[in-house]
Amino acid sequence: MTNTTKLTEAIRDSGIRSVNFFNGRLLTGEDLRSEQQAGRNARTLLGRAIGPGVAEGLFAESKGTAEQLLIHITAGVAINRLGQALTLASEKDIALVEPPDNSVTGTAGFRVCGDASTGFYVAGSEFYVLTIAPAEYSEGRALVSGLASATAACNTKLIVETAQFRLLPLELNLTSDAAHSQNLAAYSMFGATSLAKSFGDPFNMLLKPPPVPQGITDCDVPLALIQIVDGKLTFVDAWAVRRACAAPGSAGRWEALFDAGAERRVDAMLYQFQAQLEAIPTSEQASMKATDRFHFLPPVGLVPLAFSQFFDGLKVTGPLPIAPASVGPLVQAALHALPMNLDNDEAIWRFEVRGGANGARTYDIFVSGYAIDLLPRYNQSRLNAALFAVANDAQPIV
Repeated sequence: MTNTTKLTEAIRDSGIRSVNFFNGRLLTGEDLRSEQQAGRNARTLLGRAIGPGVAEGLFAESKGTAEQLLIHITAGVAINRLGQALTLASEKDIALVEPPDNSVTGTAGFRVCGDASTGFYVAGSEFYVLTIAPAEYSEGRALVSGLASATAACNTKLIVETAQFRLLPLELNLTSDAAHSQNLAAYSMFGATSLAKSFGDPFNMLLKPPPVPQGITDCDVPLALIQIVDGKLTFVDAWAVRRACAAPGSAGRWEALFDAGAERRVDAMLYQFQAQLEAIPTSEQASMKATDRFHFLPPVGLVPLAFSQFFDGLKVTGPLPIAPASVGPLVQAALHALPMNLDNDEAIWRFEVRGGANGARTYDIFVSGYAIDLLPRYNQSRLNAALFAVANDAQPIV
């Protein structure tokens, strides 16, 4: 039953309770713990207002050989869904084959979250999500009084609130296509198929959440999607699951399509594509086509000159020249469109960025044909083909 509250009445079942200190008060350990908890509660509320995600750093990448199963993590800060701030002060190398550290326990603000039997590599699984989560341990012994020479069981000097890494199995139903596995896995986590259906009929087709790793909790912040095949690390894809902090909205069913989290998801699509493209070996770049590695593309992306065959076989309009000053606005506007499914033969616009010596081409940009329809400057119905007539092999920059 909902209680009726009067205007200007103090809400007594909410708020943060702090100990009232005054001269002459007898303080106990319980009082000081209550004050510490009040500080934690205030920080947690601030963290919830900022929203879950990675605030800074915490980039994951493979290290060493594929058989070593080592992940390198940079220093950084994340906030989980509970509003707890998780900090890694220095970069670390994480061994995926080692069992969890059972000495990490908790009695105060940060407790170990999740099932202790999960959170590390288990042979037989293929996809995993690497997360950072809170942990806690005790350190040292404090001097005590009033206990004579007896050993006090409660004389822990410090309780350290810290973080731990967990590796959680993820079930993905993908076709056995090794060349496209990273792209397909990433866009499963983006919910690309569900996005198209939801925007097509948002009143009847709710956006489905991405697959959930086994054992994940509100304490965990995802950092990377990992594939391990036959005991070898195949890829470490940070942006497939990594998201920047975004405060949860209050628009109900519309949040997944339009709130700040939706913007973070689209940003992650672009960053994921760029990272995967840059990781392709130099020896394969000149001959690689987009369809060799990608079923899905973000609504906009940047392609280096080294990928000379990237657009072969695609339905492409252009290339059209564009000035470096126009790149930022073009990319930001195009990101509002849906990702492209290359199996659907969608139209793609190709732009050549002219920023080199004497206006030479420096790299290419592709943009979804649906995104172009949203941009008046480049809308096909407004373009005059004569504007791009070749004169001495030089085209004007738009």
